[in-house]
Amino acid sequence: MDTKTKLENYWFYQKLIPCNNDELTRLEQIAAFPMTNETAAKFAAYQADVEADIVRYLGLMEAIETAISNIPNEHHRVILWLKYVEGMTWRELAGTLKFDYTYVQKIAANVISGLKISPS
Repeated sequence: MDTKTKLENYWFYQKLIPCNNDELTRLEQIAAFPMTNETAAKFAAYQADVEADIVRYLGLMEAIETAISNIPNEHHRVILWLKYVEGMTWRELAGTLKFDYTYVQKIAANVISGLKISPS
């Protein structure tokens, strides 16, 4: 997955984590019902997958936050943080920072081209 896609997925991960937590709660309720060994094994595997997804999403979000936080230029760092972590549109971002709309997009594209996001 390229860097821009990872950044764009930040909000997606942020929405998926509560959904997966809700799914885990639902699974805990279902676990109270009797199951065959085969069904219980499939159920446990699915539950483990949901838990692993949450851990993976949190790791990717942390990697994104770390990569952005390590950008040395403050303007560049703020542009990427507001766009990808806070979820601002390009127009909102440009208005907030009092920069030209195309300028913030151009800066972001340049910074993203050199940004490395490595999940731990």
